[in-house]
Order: sequence, then structure tokens, then C-alpha cells
Amino acid sequence: TPWQLGPDVMSMLPKRPGERYYREYEDDQGTFTTHVPYSNIVKCTLTPAEFARNWDDKLSEELEALAQEQEFDLQRRIAGQWVCITDEQAIWRAPASQQFSDKFADWDWGARTRKLARPAELIYIHKKGKVLLDGPDDVTAPLLRVLNDCKTEPDDFAIMPVYDKTKMERFP
Repeated sequence: TPWQLGPDVMSMLPKRPGERYYREYEDDQGTFTTHVPYSNIVKCTLTPAEFARNWDDKLSEELEALAQEQEFDLQRRIAGQWVCITDEQAIWRAPASQQFSDKFADWDWGARTRKLARPAELIYIHKKGKVLLDGPDDVTAPLLRVLNDCKTEPDDFAIMPVYDKTKMERFP
């Protein structure tokens, strides 16, 4: 059975002003399932430089596997590079040159032609210990395989807060 938190325990949890906890659904016993972790957000304890080295090693293995599967378009779309690596964070981006194959995108803006594709991006925030991966589904699928091989763990934070911004403002 999935882990659940009862309403009696929920009432004792600390909350910030304007914060309440999201209930996915309630069952017959009055308990509710809490936040399910996103697959594109994971925890990591490595330094940004160690994570970047590990990412590069695993990404090169994934690129080789895609070449063997003759997925050359996907291989080009995930062959990115590190934009910034500091002690606090590391930012990786897929190549922007693969966003659009033609020279000018004028006719395709807003035309829903599926020719425009945003690149994938990954950020590792060392202080929070979190890695976030964002991008189109077809590109993030192989990158998630790489991310899962990089000594990361699922972000299993059990409660998803919902904020009321009007109650959180200092000066109403």
C-alpha cells in the first residue's frame, strides 16, 4: 500500500502563513495520498563539478546507444554542453541549433507545424540538492535515463504545499 498521512497528523504539521497542503483524494478511512514525486526532479548529493563529470560520462554512453539504434536526429538533439558550472549550481543545455531545421522560422511561428522544438535544459542546485530536467517529451526520455544513472534518487518530498499569495504578502 502507498504511504499515507492522516488528517490528525496533517493538522500538527507546521505551515507558513497562507500555506495549506494539497489533498489528491480522500479514501473511506479519511486518509489521503500525498504528493507523488515528479520523474524530472531528483535529489543529488554530489558537488556540481562531480555531477557534471558523471553526467558527461553517462550522456556519452547514451549517445553511443542512440547511434547504434540509428536515432541520429535524437542524438543531435541531446548532444548538449554545460553552460555554467560553479560551486552552487550547474546548468546544461541541449543545442539550440536543433530547435528548427530551416533557415527562418517566420512562417512557422504560431502555425502549429511541429517544426519548432525547444531544447532540453538541466539545472543542478547544490544548496537544495535538486536536479531539474525540462524539455520536450521525446528529448527528455533518454535524458531521464542518463539522469537516473547519475547517482541520483527520486525526490520523495511527501507533501506538496499550495500557497495563497494574498495571505503571504507582507503589506496587503
